[in-house]
Amino acid sequence: MPTTINNLRKDYSEGAWQLMVAAEKLFGQRGIESVSLREIAAAANHANTSAVAYHFGSKENLVQAVFEMRLPALDAARARRLAEARAAGPLSMRTLVTVMLLPILEEFNAQDLENFALFMTRLAQRHSAEQAFFQATDIVPASVEIIGELAKQLKHLPQEALGIRLRLGTDLFLDSVAEHKYVEDSSTNPYLDEAGFWDDILNLVVAVMEAPLTARLKPCT
Repeated sequence: MPTTINNLRKDYSEGAWQLMVAAEKLFGQRGIESVSLREIAAAANHANTSAVAYHFGSKENLVQAVFEMRLPALDAARARRLAEARAAGPLSMRTLVTVMLLPILEEFNAQDLENFALFMTRLAQRHSAEQAFFQATDIVPASVEIIGELAKQLKHLPQEALGIRLRLGTDLFLDSVAEHKYVEDSSTNPYLDEAGFWDDILNLVVAVMEAPLTARLKPCT
């Protein structure tokens, strides 16, 4: 059953939560750098234009909080899928990609999924995107474990090349949230059902991860 945004609340005050939800939507729609703190406060129905500074200290801290607010539910779903996959047998690349990405579709309703996908796509465009993840590794143990298993299967790749493929594969999947809406409404939709569309997308992500490394690389230092 999809998780609604209100089910994810834990240690945030009502005012802080409203700011996070408003920020996620605005950041996704317009880009993180293009949205002012005043606009976020107004969208969250805060009369105090300094509300973000009061609750989070800075815009970067708000970005980090927005990044983290859905992670516990996602990671719990990934942990369940990973345990089921381990019980079923050896972990294939397709299994690991499915365990990592499919919970994104399963855990949120349509509007929250759209907001999440747009925000994460915007975040990935920033040079600090990786930093946001590494600052949150303590609350996503299953995600860290899955990445470790992916690294084992792609141990021929330099760590930096693996990171690029992880980002590109995730971006492809998130971009497909919007593509799915377009395809679903199209008269030329080639898929029999929604499952067929996402099966194809997962296959594309696997192809990104497993593509041969033919590029010339810099020597190790």
